[in-house]
Amino acid sequence: MPLDASSLRESYPSDYPSVGLAGLFVLEPLMTPALFQRYPGTKDEWSLSLAMAADTANGGLKQLEDHYNTFIVSLIPSPFLSLCTYRREVH
Repeated sequence: MPLDASSLRESYPSDYPSVGLAGLFVLEPLMTPALFQRYPGTKDEWSLSLAMAADTANGGLKQLEDHYNTFIVSLIPSPFLSLCTYRREVH
């Protein structure tokens, strides 16, 4: 049975807090265009990092560090049980 998107939207209110992490884990022009616009011809994280490393006048690789620092600003609460297992625990 196919997933009904309208019923899924009704299950989660529009003010439900969420975080988009695609720009943190995937650096490509589609996800993080602002990083790539300064360096035409770069198409992935590898070519972008090479171009940034050569561009010390604009901060070099510190530009990537600054980008990553904007994502994790506080710890996400997680239940203790999701972080550890016990010897006799059934998985």
